[in-house]
Amino acid sequence: MSVDIYKYLASNNTKCIISNNEYISNLNETKFVLLKENETCIVSIKMSNELQLIEINDENDQNQRFMISATISDIYKQNKIDTEQRFLLYADDFVPSFNTPVASFLTTSPIKFTVIGNNLPITVTIINDENSIKFNCSNSMKVKRLFLITCQLFNVKIDYYQLTYSDCEMDDGDVTLEDIDSTIIDIEFKLVCKATLNASIKYLDQTLAFPCIEETELLDIVKEIFIKLHIPQEDIDMYELVALDDRNTQLEFDTTMEDVIGLFSSDIKIVPFELKKKEDDT
Repeated sequence: MSVDIYKYLASNNTKCIISNNEYISNLNETKFVLLKENETCIVSIKMSNELQLIEINDENDQNQRFMISATISDIYKQNKIDTEQRFLLYADDFVPSFNTPVASFLTTSPIKFTVIGNNLPITVTIINDENSIKFNCSNSMKVKRLFLITCQLFNVKIDYYQLTYSDCEMDDGDVTLEDIDSTIIDIEFKLVCKATLNASIKYLDQTLAFPCIEETELLDIVKEIFIKLHIPQEDIDMYELVALDDRNTQLEFDTTMEDVIGLFSSDIKIVPFELKKKEDDT
């Protein structure tokens, strides 16, 4: 295979990229994963001030490259971090759970974590339909920050969602967790979609759904598809979007959802599309 396309070899165990200078004899495994550049990300780990004097592996002072399909648990495993005594802090204000995908943090590079000696005291659970996420934070965290973290971890746009607690909308972003309940150490919220439409996009053997409104341009939806499918944004001219109406209408990316709805004979709320790679004219 071309080294210009497949550039990295990763451990199947920890999802961490193996150095080209590593000897096979030093590895205690025989299964590896071959990866392209856009299938990897860089993770940076530093020790918190109170842990600076603790002896650590030299690798922890360097950037590490992981598969984007890795989880936080893989980072703990690769760096031999004691999951009972040490915790990975992100953005200086929350500790993601072990099963959180590393892909949730791809908006920054490198993805920076700080190893701390004590977990943050409040466990937050967010439920979205049948899915849920967990993370730990302090009781001084405000609802507006909680909402941003939630949308980041679920990989959804903040425009189309809202947080609720005990079926009440959390519309005051300056309220803290302590304001809600000063005694609680485990709290649950729901992430509720408030969009009026859904775009259902088929691509190869999978189908993705995206909430939207009538004013949403297809370009915004396509960009979200690329993020979830890990397709480079610069390849957008290589793809086309087709409405699955009676004529399979090919669409321009500046078309709005309102215009697409007009292609269908009935009033629909879930609008079907297919994303295709353009055929090579040559």
